[in-house]
Amino acid sequence: RDDIDISVQTPLGATINWANPSDSESKGQLYKPTLYDSKHLESVSFSRDGSAPIGNYTIEVNYIFQSGANPNPWNLAVYVGQEKVMQWETQVGSVSLTWEYKGLDFYIENIEDLESQIPGGCFSGETVVLTEDRGEILMRDLKLGDKVLVSHRHHTAYESVYSFVHKHDDLK
Repeated sequence: RDDIDISVQTPLGATINWANPSDSESKGQLYKPTLYDSKHLESVSFSRDGSAPIGNYTIEVNYIFQSGANPNPWNLAVYVGQEKVMQWETQVGSVSLTWEYKGLDFYIENIEDLESQIPGGCFSGETVVLTEDRGEILMRDLKLGDKVLVSHRHHTAYESVYSFVHKHDDLK
């Protein structure tokens, strides 16, 4: 498996990466890489209240170690709330990309129903969810790969759990 790291430079000049996993000024945080469906997932997240600094973000994808003759492809997506607003698919090799965050108001005006998606991203471990294979279970019993019923823009579907941003088993 290749070792690929992500690094994000904020409009304020801070760099968020494995060596500097958080920035208090921009409220940016690198989350511990996870493995889902044989894929390495790495994410940098900013406050869901829309207070991330407006401006250009430089996103670097760096190959640290390449396991074979050819580097493995990677995908990168930018979400505002739960809406994917930018995606680079099936890229190969190290690269530096720039993306402009225009502020939450821009996305609320341009993406239907986004306002209802912000900020509610955390759930109690006691919350009941409906899974495709195991029926109703408590949120604290979810595992990576479980498919949970989600609703988005008047449609429902089962989607895979691919990461936990934070998990506190002792909180109710």
